[in-house]
Amino acid sequence: MAVVSQLNSFGGFCCFGPGWLLTAVAVYFTGWATIQANATITADIRIANWRQYNTEAYYLSDGAVAYGYQRNFYARSCRKNNGKTTCTSEGWAIAPAFSNASCLLKLANSTCPVEMIISVTGQAEGMRISEPEPCQHGALCVMQDPHGYAPDRGADFTDARIPETCTQMMLTHGLEPLSICRDSRYFNLGDPIAGADASYASAAVFYGIAFAFFGAAFGMVAMCGQE
Repeated sequence: MAVVSQLNSFGGFCCFGPGWLLTAVAVYFTGWATIQANATITADIRIANWRQYNTEAYYLSDGAVAYGYQRNFYARSCRKNNGKTTCTSEGWAIAPAFSNASCLLKLANSTCPVEMIISVTGQAEGMRISEPEPCQHGALCVMQDPHGYAPDRGADFTDARIPETCTQMMLTHGLEPLSICRDSRYFNLGDPIAGADASYASAAVFYGIAFAFFGAAFGMVAMCGQE
């Protein structure tokens, strides 16, 4: 009986760990969903005019992303503190967006300037910008990349190498203007409202699994207390 009691107690405490971990993941999805749901959106504008509206997301009436021109980068850095080594990884991909699809067939054409920089950031190596689900509100749905580059955030907020990757992409394909890499915000592809719904759904799944672990843990601890 003592062995069973110890197993129940051990199992209860082991269930708390995954429960808290899953709760943390659920909180992350909830936070990201809240950011998306509360994003200010400007709709039905041309991509060439997005700078006239200072909002976090845009439903653009035109625009085409040159996925084949994208460039990615991955960096890993390690620091030692009190004899302990801590390493962080950063990855990103950059792609240009033009006013229309015909621009994708032309290189170094001054009549087709890059109108917007599309990016994706994370901790994985070999990141790629993939074509999203069709935008239900226009040609392109974009939202400011919360971890990407923005000139008003300063170098401390985001890695200074991100605009350098952008400049390398522009030079490789003969694109203009180069100043867009450092003077403009970068954007994720996707509808923030649809993204918020998906994130809330993911959070609900993780909360549900976490509560199941907590229920199992409390049940085992209660059984242990009755013995």
